[in-house]
Amino acid sequence: MFMFKKIVAPFFFPLSICLEILWFGLFLLWFTRKQKTGRVTVSIGVIVLTIFSYSVASEMLLRPLEYKYPPITDISAFSDIRWVVVLSGGHSPDPKLPVTSQLSDASLFRVVEGIRIHKKFPNSKLLLSGGSAFSAIPEAKTMAKIAVDLGIDKEDLLLETESKDSKYPGPEGQALGYP
Repeated sequence: MFMFKKIVAPFFFPLSICLEILWFGLFLLWFTRKQKTGRVTVSIGVIVLTIFSYSVASEMLLRPLEYKYPPITDISAFSDIRWVVVLSGGHSPDPKLPVTSQLSDASLFRVVEGIRIHKKFPNSKLLLSGGSAFSAIPEAKTMAKIAVDLGIDKEDLLLETESKDSKYPGPEGQALGYP
């Protein structure tokens, strides 16, 4: 099910939907007699692509989600935090690249925010979660390299390297620890 989800989900991304609309419109224009429908379909595809290409539309869609969970700025309300959990968001492990270039933007932002929160709570541990869906190197290990490079002690890190995504965790009883 995991692989099916990873293969099918990209077809429903905004850019993919726009391209699918455009290809369908081109098909109508080139291979059918429905020229008017083809022109309308291509026009809709271009308009939707244009809308999604500017940050105004994406910000309007993301803001309600981002504002639902404000960042932790007042640590006095959270004096007993023991764990800061960072979920990975993708990586491309390539030893020829710097470790910061191996993580997706989402993962890099998450690690930096996790480190920021961890430093506000000196007794906390930083739990980095991310398995290896399409590579031999788990995402958590790549995130750990960045955390160590940014000054986090290895003793404060725990890695969860079996999960493929947040819905389907790895096998129960997996070991956590810094490799």
